[in-house]
Amino acid sequence: MQMNVSVTPELYELVQRMVQSGLYGNASEVVRDALRRMDERTIVDAAWSELNDKLGASAASGRSPYSVSEVISRANNRNDDIFSTALSMPA
Repeated sequence: MQMNVSVTPELYELVQRMVQSGLYGNASEVVRDALRRMDERTIVDAAWSELNDKLGASAASGRSPYSVSEVISRANNRNDDIFSTALSMPA
């Protein structure tokens, strides 16, 4: 599928430099990579936002009844269980 896009002179020069550097074979590759990266960034930003919301809710809920060492131990046990389950699954 083909699309024509207008860009500023500065962006045009940037695309040309990227192609001339040898990182990309042509302008279309530069634009495709930039769009993929924008899409990935949107996903990463959403994940950070969700994590920030969860951390805020966690902080607002008060102190944990568990000590730091208990939390680490519980996490390690959970990871061990997940790893053991994964190893026992047929390939």
